[in-house]
Amino acid sequence: MKHWVAVLLGLMALSIALAPQPPPPRHSIRLLPFYTSPLGTGVTVSEVYGVSRYTGRGVVVAVLDTGVDYTHPDLQHAIKLLASFTVRTKDGRPLVWIVGYNGTLSDASIFDETVKKSVNTYAWLDEHGHGTHVSGIIAGDGSLSGGSIRGVAPSVSLWVIKVLGPDGTGSIKDLEDALLWLVKMYDSGYQIDVVNLSLGVDDKEEGEKIANACLELVKRGVIVVAAAGNNGVAGGIDYPARAKGIIAATAVDQNGKRAFFASMGAPGVEKPDYATLGVNVLATAPTYPSRLGRTGYVALSGTSMSTAVLSGVTALWVEAVGRASALQAMEASSLPASPVGVGRTWSIGVGYAVPPG
Repeated sequence: MKHWVAVLLGLMALSIALAPQPPPPRHSIRLLPFYTSPLGTGVTVSEVYGVSRYTGRGVVVAVLDTGVDYTHPDLQHAIKLLASFTVRTKDGRPLVWIVGYNGTLSDASIFDETVKKSVNTYAWLDEHGHGTHVSGIIAGDGSLSGGSIRGVAPSVSLWVIKVLGPDGTGSIKDLEDALLWLVKMYDSGYQIDVVNLSLGVDDKEEGEKIANACLELVKRGVIVVAAAGNNGVAGGIDYPARAKGIIAATAVDQNGKRAFFASMGAPGVEKPDYATLGVNVLATAPTYPSRLGRTGYVALSGTSMSTAVLSGVTALWVEAVGRASALQAMEASSLPASPVGVGRTWSIGVGYAVPPG
């Protein structure tokens, strides 16, 4: 980690120039289409799942997305590391901020403003909104709402890694580099338990590159959860969720009914793996204007949301039984799910993932 910290400290001394990444090529990663619910509607994860005695304490979840609103009261407790692959140093290294080592999140905000002035985009701040929503589904503590709108696992530690720009797209290289950087961090002795990928790649060749990078983490015992996709058709599971070993999350509503947009498996595509809430999910939105059109909180629908819920549920299981046992159960499709005994289906996998009691 000291290597990455040194890069950042050098930047703060203005000894290293910044370089915004070029526009994504034709085959790029993208946010899956998602749906904004009418103002005043939405369901919180605690309404559906209740409150578990587990909260994700001691578990590290990495979120690769559009960044995060690190000023949001619901998320400040959880964010322990920020990294950017959309703005890097001239020699291609990511910008990394370790809370408590480089400074506070307030210090990170000051530095991020200097980045914005230099390259006209933020290194870590979420200019889209999607990453903030996903992070809140996982780890929000409800501070802004008096505790009423919380995430699944409010005690987890978040690493938020920016791989998508303000328009919700990014390059395959940035995502691949970010995943392989996580591998290096893990190999250097840093704890990473769950990786959340609420995004998709529909090109097979490029998607397999990303899947292979994910599987390097899986080989090390890290649980990678990815979105099944929102095209609503049989056989339409996106990469990297399509790959064996990566846990594919699909969406159902609060009554357990499959969402109309949720991609399904087909012969030869034995996916998705688990279903979780992904319709009208009420969670954090940036506290400043963003593409979500709301501030503070917003209700969204999509397998991006169900992926975040499943990552949160997974974090609870990691706390309850340990990462190795949780990964083994998920890979064997034996994590508790409802309805029980129906076997795998191409619409909801083995069922609705259930958190530990």
